[in-house]
Amino acid sequence: MATIKFYGNRFDGANEVQDLINHGLGSGLGFFATAGYGYPVPVDETQGSTYVTDADGANPGQQINNNQYPVGETNEASRVKVNGVSTPKDLSALNNNEATLNIRFEHTSAVRASQPKIIVYDRSSITSHATDVVTYVFEVRKPATTTAANLSHRASSTNEWTSFDPAVGGTPSALTLTQSPGPSGLNANSTDLANSAYETYITSSLGLAADDYNDADQGSFLRHDWYVALSSSPTTIGEKKNYALYFTVDYI
Repeated sequence: MATIKFYGNRFDGANEVQDLINHGLGSGLGFFATAGYGYPVPVDETQGSTYVTDADGANPGQQINNNQYPVGETNEASRVKVNGVSTPKDLSALNNNEATLNIRFEHTSAVRASQPKIIVYDRSSITSHATDVVTYVFEVRKPATTTAANLSHRASSTNEWTSFDPAVGGTPSALTLTQSPGPSGLNANSTDLANSAYETYITSSLGLAADDYNDADQGSFLRHDWYVALSSSPTTIGEKKNYALYFTVDYI
């Protein structure tokens, strides 16, 4: 049997902590200003805090990692502000444990995860953009804080945000994520494991066999984890409830 779960991701200074977003019971994410829950994000700016909430952005639970698109900063499309730090960092240096969201696919048999995709839509039809809000999305592929750069086994060859912007019109274009990322997003390729720091992380820090995480798109695992940075920018005043994230994946 296959399951898909969503987790709000946070880092407590020592460990990665995950809070279940129970979408089946109406749980979701809420984006707010830097001051915290209940404070609106100014028009055309991006959120300064992120919470696990109900589907309407109310009843806040845990505050989770905030990944902020740095509007107005130099090279803004390739940079991110993390958890209120004023100086942005390169997206290529963003670690899994700093990402907003963990999407987890599990199966009772080891399988390959094929064609994983994200669409941001209006909560009614995946052919319609979210209403009056731009969303910036980036897939994070950096399991180890010790590695110099993110993994080369990834869907995108660039390190830039993808925007879901209703002003573009038409049907939202899906963002393709990495195939077969493996548990905790550890699955890599030979280029990644030629990085001695990453191989040491796999073998010495985690006590795993590097060859078990060297299968790229062909990797079959009981679990696959995607880590996603999300940033939100309203284009008009008021709450944004016609707003949701859709995820789909095939498995073999």
